[in-house]
Amino acid sequence: EIDLYIRENYQTDITNQLLSRKFGFVPSYISKIFKAYKGVSPCSYLTDVRMEKAKELLSRGRMNISEVAFAVGFSDVQYFSKTFKRCTGFRPSEYRERFG
Repeated sequence: EIDLYIRENYQTDITNQLLSRKFGFVPSYISKIFKAYKGVSPCSYLTDVRMEKAKELLSRGRMNISEVAFAVGFSDVQYFSKTFKRCTGFRPSEYRERFG
């Protein structure tokens, strides 16, 4: 259920505290149980989901990088770009050129 919630709400600010309130567990237990099932923390999983969606949007080429950043839940374009580069090895513009 947590996996589905993250996939359906990746554009919003999802924290362990929010998941805790939504699913009725303490934040540390949410993190522990999610990591046991998915191999990563909820925060890392959220980033992975956002990066996959960003790659999809960038490869379509219809949105500029700022629009992509906001569409996948980032409020800071620079932070989005740094995160994207760290996760993919490409700057968003490089990814678009290569795979768009």
